[in-house]
Amino acid sequence: GPLPMGQALAIARQIGSALAAAHRQGVVHRDLKPENIFLCPREIDGVLRDHVKVLDFGISKIRGSQTVLTQTSTVMGTPQYMSPEQAMGKQDQIDARTDQFALAAIVYEMLAGRPVFSGQNITEVIYKVVYEPTPSLAQFVPDAPPQVVAAIERALKKNSTERFADVPEFVTA
Repeated sequence: GPLPMGQALAIARQIGSALAAAHRQGVVHRDLKPENIFLCPREIDGVLRDHVKVLDFGISKIRGSQTVLTQTSTVMGTPQYMSPEQAMGKQDQIDARTDQFALAAIVYEMLAGRPVFSGQNITEVIYKVVYEPTPSLAQFVPDAPPQVVAAIERALKKNSTERFADVPEFVTA
């Protein structure tokens, strides 16, 4: 089910921080999904808090590197969280905005208690990711602050150039 707004946004900030660190090193995760995010309880100032760890950079792409060769038109990732450019196998268009899309899909799911894109099979999910309008978060979380809804909807834009410039800008919004 849905997480409380404060908890979901705190988790999103930590994921965003980890992604920003990877992106500064030229690494794009490409398979960000809930299963690759671990919440590790830590005591901070006498309070038990979730400490986020982003795992499994197994299909990550190093921007500009010739050591990672991925064929064009090859789909890699988990359909519910992959960006349209990734779902269409456009490997040359994959960059930090691809991870931003996945993070937005995860935040949407944390707040709505349901995936932004779902279907009976992988093909249906990919079709929705690429072609169907993104269902508004406000439809499922009517009390969500408008700036949160707007930020998530912008980060889930089909065209990557319409998303935020980077993950920190998305997290700040």
